[in-house]
Amino acid sequence: MSSTADLLPAAGPAGTGVGVWLHGVTRDVDPALLATTVGMDGAAARAVRVAGLVAVVSAAPLSEYGEEALRRNLEDLAWLERAARTHHAVVAALSRVGAVVPARLATVHHDDARVAGQLTARRAELTAVLDRLTGHDEWGVKGYVVPGATPRPTEPAGSGGAGAAYLRRRRAQLTARERGSGSPPRPPGPCTRHWRGTRRPPGGTPRRTAGSPGRPPRWRSTGRT
Repeated sequence: MSSTADLLPAAGPAGTGVGVWLHGVTRDVDPALLATTVGMDGAAARAVRVAGLVAVVSAAPLSEYGEEALRRNLEDLAWLERAARTHHAVVAALSRVGAVVPARLATVHHDDARVAGQLTARRAELTAVLDRLTGHDEWGVKGYVVPGATPRPTEPAGSGGAGAAYLRRRRAQLTARERGSGSPPRPPGPCTRHWRGTRRPPGGTPRRTAGSPGRPPRWRSTGRT
């Protein structure tokens, strides 16, 4: 998992030669993973280990990633997309096997010694972030608005769950359909009800039955209600 508490970009080196692009910091990394992870220059990423931390870096030719070149290239959307995808692919590969603190895009150092100095100076901060991220997953959530869609009514609390909510929606749909067609609502089917007391129940012919001792008799009615 990665964190938004990213490493800040360093002052990019200028001139010719090769700089060091920082992808992120983790506790450890399998050399076999780095061997199959492509960095900014098209070669495999590598590790700079110091103070119990590992910085994953890749070579960054200064003719393309130096200070002046970066200022120019960051205005080129095609170049920016390609660089961002490569950088993100390295961070994603690291996050699949453990916690990682990603560096922001275009964090370029002069050499490995500068990277090691950053890890040493910020060891406590980076360790705390890695502790917080260990054992957690990162999820990306997107929400979409459908134009013209009618929002579903909010179901009241304690309404019987998803099954009951579905039945209520179906009942509302059928009622609306019957009203729209002008047809009367469909009468309920036959049922049996038990009535306690001496009052005549609605519908059917009452039949008196014996009640329990100390209790009034029951009236049983069968028929349509």
